[in-house]
Amino acid sequence: MTNESLEADDTAEAHTGIGDPLSEKESPVLQMKEDSPISVPGTPERVHSPMNEAESKQITEELEAKERNELLEKYQNLIEEKEKISRHNISLQQKLAKHLSNSTREDLHHEKERSSSDQEQVYQRYIDTIQDLKSQHQKDSEIFHLQIEDLKIKQQEKINEVDSDWKELLDMEKEVLVAAFSSKFGKAAALKEAEQIQANEQRKETELIHMRLENIKLKNKNKKLESTLKAKEELEEGLNFIDFEQLKIESQTYNEKIEERNEELSQKKIANTLQMIKNIKEKLYDMQMESIEKKSQVVDMDELVHKKQALLRKIKKRREFLRLENIKLDHKRELIGNEVLLRDFEDQFDATELLSKQLKMLRRNYNEFSRSCKAIRVKIDKPQYFDQHVQ
Repeated sequence: MTNESLEADDTAEAHTGIGDPLSEKESPVLQMKEDSPISVPGTPERVHSPMNEAESKQITEELEAKERNELLEKYQNLIEEKEKISRHNISLQQKLAKHLSNSTREDLHHEKERSSSDQEQVYQRYIDTIQDLKSQHQKDSEIFHLQIEDLKIKQQEKINEVDSDWKELLDMEKEVLVAAFSSKFGKAAALKEAEQIQANEQRKETELIHMRLENIKLKNKNKKLESTLKAKEELEEGLNFIDFEQLKIESQTYNEKIEERNEELSQKKIANTLQMIKNIKEKLYDMQMESIEKKSQVVDMDELVHKKQALLRKIKKRREFLRLENIKLDHKRELIGNEVLLRDFEDQFDATELLSKQLKMLRRNYNEFSRSCKAIRVKIDKPQYFDQHVQ
C-alpha cells in the first residue's frame, strides 16, 4: 500500500462520522424525547367529566398530535439531510476509487519519486480536513440543541395555557358532579363520590399517556435502528470497494510506515466499533453473528453442490461414451466366446451400477442441502424473525 491508501483511509474515517446516523446518545432530538419526557396536556391534576369527556378528549388528542408531528417532522428532516450527505459521500468515494483505478499505472511509476515531505503535506492536509469536519459537526450539534431548547419553551407555553384551561374545567366539572349527586347522597357523600370518579378517570388517563409515550419511543427506536443498519451497510460497501482499489497500488517502499499506520487505524476502528456495540443489545449482536454464519454455510453448501453437479455431469458423459462404445463393439463382434470382452462388459456393468448408486446418493444429498438452504434463507429474510429476537 502507498500513501494514497493512508489518504483514502483518513477520508473514509472523516466521512464515516457524517454518513452514520446519530445513536441514542448523539441524537439531540431523541435525547429530548427520551431523557426529558414529553409533557402531555394530561397532568396528574387533569380529570375528565362525564359531560365534557368527548370534547376534552378531542382537545387533548389535537394538542398531542400537533406537538408530536412538529417534533417528528423536524427529526425526519434531519434524518433525510443526513441520508443525502451519506449518499453524496458514497458517490464521492466511488468516484475516487475509479480515479485511483485509472491512475494505477502512473502511480506505480511515480511513487518512488515522491519525497517524504510531500507525503507529510498530504497527510497534514487530510488531518486538517478531519478537524474541519469535526468542527462542522460540533456546530451542527449546537444548532440542534438550540432548536431543542426553542421547542421545549414553546411546548411549555402551550402546556401552561392548556393546564390553566383544564383547571377551570375541573372546577366546573366538580361543581356539576356535586350538584348531580347531592340530591341523592348528600353534599359530603356527593363530594366523595365525585372525587372517586375523578381519581379513577385520572388513573386510566395516566396509564394511557404512559402507553402512548412508550409507543412513540419504540417507533422512533425502530426507525433509528433501521436507518443505522442501512447506512452502515451502504458505507461498508463503498469502503470495501475503495480498499480493493487501494491494494492494487501497494508499494514495498513504505511497508514499515504503513504497518504502523494500519495498527493505529485498527485501534481507532475497534474503539469506534465497541462504542457502537454498547448501544445495541447483546441479543441483536448474537443474531447478526448467527446470520453471517448461516450465510457462510449456505455459500459453502452451494459450492459443494455445484462441484458435485459438475462431477455428476462428467460421470454421465463418460457413462454415455462407454455405452456407445459397447454398442459399437457389440455390432462388430459377438461377446459369446470372447472371455476378455465378457470380463470387460461385466466390469463396465458393475461400474455403471456403482455410478448409478452414487448418482442417487448425490441427488438425495442435493435435495437435503437444497431444503436446508431454503429454510435458512427463509429465516434470514423473514423480518418477523429478526424483530422477535430484537424484542
